[in-house]
Amino acid sequence: MAKVPLEVDKVKWFGSARDAFVARDTEPRFGVAMLRRAILRLVPQVWRRNGASDVLVKHVDKDAVVSHRAQTVVTYLRQLGVPETKLTSLVERNARILSYDPEKKIAETVQFLLEVGVKQEDLAKILARFPPIVGYSIENKMIPVMEFLNGIGISGTQFGRILTRSPSIIGCSIDEKLKPTVEYLNKVLGIPLQEFSAIVCRHPQILGLSVKDNLQRTVTYYESLGLSKDDVALLVRKQPAILSYSVENNLKPKIEFLKGCGFTDEQLTLMIKRCPGVLSASITKNLVQKIEYLQTVMEGQLEDLVDFPHYVTYSLSQRIQPRFALLQEQGLRPKMSTWLPPNEDVFAKRFLSGNPPKQRTKRAPPGE
Repeated sequence: MAKVPLEVDKVKWFGSARDAFVARDTEPRFGVAMLRRAILRLVPQVWRRNGASDVLVKHVDKDAVVSHRAQTVVTYLRQLGVPETKLTSLVERNARILSYDPEKKIAETVQFLLEVGVKQEDLAKILARFPPIVGYSIENKMIPVMEFLNGIGISGTQFGRILTRSPSIIGCSIDEKLKPTVEYLNKVLGIPLQEFSAIVCRHPQILGLSVKDNLQRTVTYYESLGLSKDDVALLVRKQPAILSYSVENNLKPKIEFLKGCGFTDEQLTLMIKRCPGVLSASITKNLVQKIEYLQTVMEGQLEDLVDFPHYVTYSLSQRIQPRFALLQEQGLRPKMSTWLPPNEDVFAKRFLSGNPPKQRTKRAPPGE
């Protein structure tokens, strides 16, 4: 029989290891079921790395658990600020992390993130959202990605902000993902490289999009609506996320809904050009209520929305309704473009004789 690796000699039985990880009555979320699932992934990886044969791994009792190192990893993650609610999914999604030396491998990753501009308070969020990041080589993976992004105008501090918002970018292949995406945006859509910094910082996820599965399909759909590639490029500058929307699950249902409301193809194209935020508005949580309010309460027409599609980006309950009620009291019916965008002071000066409303009004959150 193959010699049992050193790591296996040190393992403890499942129950005692569970107690070493967590005090049941104080931190119950990190408990038996979760740890067992993580171990089922981790043990074969660790043992094979230490020389165990497939036969030994297959027949060994996998309820025998990890060594003291895994215990210190969990403690280290807690000290970084990873909440218990995230710690469970973090370990389940990347069980290999339990085998890393927290004072070397994980600490080196943490130090690198801090050096490129990630804030201390954001470290836990990055690890929780993308656990594999601690397994990447700094020299062979992270630095090359950073240097590639630097080549398209993204500075070191911007790199840190990008990682905070979308840490999975660090896992993208330069040759298979990042380069083709940048080339498509630059050569097909005609977006100059000097504009990439602003676009990527606003929506880092754009770099992770597949040219074939995402970009080409989405741009082709926009063209079917009557938009040119130049139009799409202009919209990307305004709202880069428009390239991330699913054609089947987002764009088609939304366009069909708006057509069902009575908008023509030409009107929809014009609305999108004027306000790409229309494409991010939820049908059920936004468009239904606001179009109904426009037509029934405000006695408006669809043409009013074509003229000012930004209407759907404002909160119905906190901006549109209270301001419209104030205008009604004054007997006024101005265009939406004159009374929705201004701040409270300007709105009051224009329509309320300089007296601001008691309650501040707000723009709607994205998608609402």
